Amino acid sequence: MKTFFRLMLVCLSFFVATQQGQSQVRYIEFSVQNVNQISPSEIEYEIWLKNNTPADVATLAFVQYGMDLPPILSGGGTLSISKVAWDPAFNGTTWGVSGNPQITGQPNAPTIRVPSQTGNSTIAVTIPTTGNGIMYGRYKITNSIPFPTNSYLFFDIIKDNIPNKTRTMVSAYLNGATSPSAYTYVGSLPYMDSLFVLDLPALPTYTISPTTNICPTYLTQTVNNSTCTTPLGSVDIGLFPAPTLTSGTYTINGNPGGSYNTNPFTVSGLAPGAYTISVSNDPGCLAQDIFVTIQAPNAPQTLITNYSLPTCTPGCDGLAHIGSVQGLPPFTFNITGPVTVTNNVYLSNLCANTTYTVLTTDAAGCTESLVVTVPSSPSLYSTTVDTCNSYTWNINNQTYSQSGTYTANVIHPLTLCPVTEELILNLNYGTSSNTSVMANGAYVWPCNGSVFNQSGTYTCYTTNAAGCPDTQTIQLTICNVQALTSNYISCPNTPITLVGTPPGGVFSIPNPYVGPTTSFTYVYTEPLTGCSDTATGLVEILAPVQVNNVYVNSITATSAVISWQMVPGAVGYDIEYRLMPGGAWMQAGSVLAPVNTYTLTGLSSTSNYQVRVRSYCDINNPDPWGTAVSFTTLTLSGLAPDLKGDFEVFPNPAQNQLTIRHSNQRQITQIRILDLSGRMMLESYPASNSSNHLSLDLRGLSPGMYQVQCMDSGQVIATRRFTKE
Repeated sequence: MKTFFRLMLVCLSFFVATQQGQSQVRYIEFSVQNVNQISPSEIEYEIWLKNNTPADVATLAFVQYGMDLPPILSGGGTLSISKVAWDPAFNGTTWGVSGNPQITGQPNAPTIRVPSQTGNSTIAVTIPTTGNGIMYGRYKITNSIPFPTNSYLFFDIIKDNIPNKTRTMVSAYLNGATSPSAYTYVGSLPYMDSLFVLDLPALPTYTISPTTNICPTYLTQTVNNSTCTTPLGSVDIGLFPAPTLTSGTYTINGNPGGSYNTNPFTVSGLAPGAYTISVSNDPGCLAQDIFVTIQAPNAPQTLITNYSLPTCTPGCDGLAHIGSVQGLPPFTFNITGPVTVTNNVYLSNLCANTTYTVLTTDAAGCTESLVVTVPSSPSLYSTTVDTCNSYTWNINNQTYSQSGTYTANVIHPLTLCPVTEELILNLNYGTSSNTSVMANGAYVWPCNGSVFNQSGTYTCYTTNAAGCPDTQTIQLTICNVQALTSNYISCPNTPITLVGTPPGGVFSIPNPYVGPTTSFTYVYTEPLTGCSDTATGLVEILAPVQVNNVYVNSITATSAVISWQMVPGAVGYDIEYRLMPGGAWMQAGSVLAPVNTYTLTGLSSTSNYQVRVRSYCDINNPDPWGTAVSFTTLTLSGLAPDLKGDFEVFPNPAQNQLTIRHSNQRQITQIRILDLSGRMMLESYPASNSSNHLSLDLRGLSPGMYQVQCMDSGQVIATRRFTKE
């Protein structure tokens, strides 16, 4: 993967004499940005200029520069350069000319030369003060062969007055005047000196054609455990895939362990125990962990098997076999004591209660010494028996029906010794049960998983927790009861009669029910069988709702149509109106849902009215009245009268705009445009300090005839008709 480095910036300052003869230093930052290798033999970079004196506007007419490149950059090839892009602000001027950049001094001292642009102080570009500034140009360096692997690209810039120096930033028209040179390092204090050197350190800034080291992704291990002769173990570690670097370091249980320079390598000196070894390779690679366990020496462990105990008559006739369950075979056994040894592993002529010693040596030289005492025949043999109901003991052929400990004195058939046989008897007993079960529909019996659809008596045979027979009997009654009830919606303080089927069941709430909103259950029990079933329901008590979305349409001199938004759960609506100002409310009428309109008639012309509506879900429990809505009836001629002063609309007919002129002393606070049916099509609220000429945008209206109403505080003060073309 390619690695990118941001290039160091170089500040260029121009000294300019002002019109008043005063001098001023402007710092123009010159920076190299966005270095990128686009192919094995192509590199692009950008030159940016920025005004670092934001309080002063700087315009640049032209600039020239040169930069040295690393001598090894070409790797034996030939470098060339071209200008491939520039900021759009330069388009249309001679700044857009490529400038014929070139690379000279190859191969030992490659230098980029960008000559000055052919411009003058009247062709200038303003230099921004934010970001990186403005892109002077994007340049592409092309090599005739691929760039060398892991080579570095950096730019070296110097300013002095030595003739023929190419690493320069010189000669610029800034704000219409040729500027002498003044420079400063980034972040340093301003310094003006034509001989001051700006030389970037030769630090790698961009890696060309980088190679990628191979990183190990897992480790292998071969463990060498400690032995009797080698108390410390070791582990051989291999890195896979084989990394580019064969050297690195490792830690043991988080502590420094050492270094390695081969693959694989060995970590030694490990005492028996568990270890976490973390191996590091290239710094760009992730460390890999393995978990190692060093085993302690596996000494032999002598095992005496296949004992044949000595008999009481004749006596010393015991037999045994020697072996080892640990250590490294083959094993050597050295036996001392009153015993006969055959083939180093078979023992005979063993006498009861005598001792002998076995020295075991494995192939690794590890030893174990074991002293063995020959056991005598036991005098007591004990047997524990768990069974059901009764047990017959084969020692004495007696049958026992109770738990307990029983003994018998006999001669052992193999050792011919007198012994006591002991029986520890645990008797368990079978169980039975008889239960009554009721079920709605089919019944699945847990005893045996059987499904029953009819009432009756059924038996199941199984075993209990003690493993003894268990007999279960059920008296099954299949029920076919189904309880039903309903959900209810009601008004506040209105009794509700709850209904359940079959009738005769019990409700969990009072019946009739008044409130509040709640869920309930209905339980019905069948008198003859005792079968029962439960149903659930919900009682929802509606909250009072105000009818606020009231509209007045189709206003005439004597009537108006009232409409409103329907209220969920309402069964009807009441309508009231009154003459303004201050008239008493009068009952207009009522309608049943879902009707949501009402026509007021018998109104007086050119009068102001208010109307309001309320809903009810029960005739005795109406909801609160909604917000009152005001309207004004028309004159008998169909228009509302003017209330002082003149009032004019023009042009009439109108197209996209209507102008309203008035000389009223009253303030116009609202303008409405209605169609001839009284439906409002457009509404406007002029500012409180509006002039007596108001304009309305009519582009949203369809062609036709309309009424325009001028209002103050909800009262119509003038009405006119106009035509929209």
